[in-house]
Amino acid sequence: MKLKHMFALSFPALLLLGAASCTNSPNPVEEKAPAANEVVSDTPHVARAFGSVLQRDLDTRILEITHSPVPEADWPIMQMEFYVSNEIELADYRAGDAVEFIFNFAAEQTPVIIAMRRTSAQELIGALWPEAFPEDDAEAESN
Repeated sequence: MKLKHMFALSFPALLLLGAASCTNSPNPVEEKAPAANEVVSDTPHVARAFGSVLQRDLDTRILEITHSPVPEADWPIMQMEFYVSNEIELADYRAGDAVEFIFNFAAEQTPVIIAMRRTSAQELIGALWPEAFPEDDAEAESN
């Protein structure tokens, strides 16, 4: 195929491509800004808490936990349900276990625990009632 023929065949395609790029497309600057009370986030809201397992449902992968305050979510000490991600071996945890866990609370549904470990009763009590171990605070400040 000669260069002249290739130009003749490709020119209409280039013309169409150029015309398509000149059409009105939405301008990102002109897009509607979120309202003041609207929460917009593409990243998960993740927080850490200590708690005590109250109930475990292996079928639904839900733990009911009484947990420490969660400042990131503006939650007080309370009892609530958490979904548990499939990466965590739920059968390893039972009612009465003291745990430290990290969870995602971005969705409006039940929060999802994404990491969890057993902890000591002292760590749990310290998280629920920091004033129970005031000497720990004094030691931490002196170090």
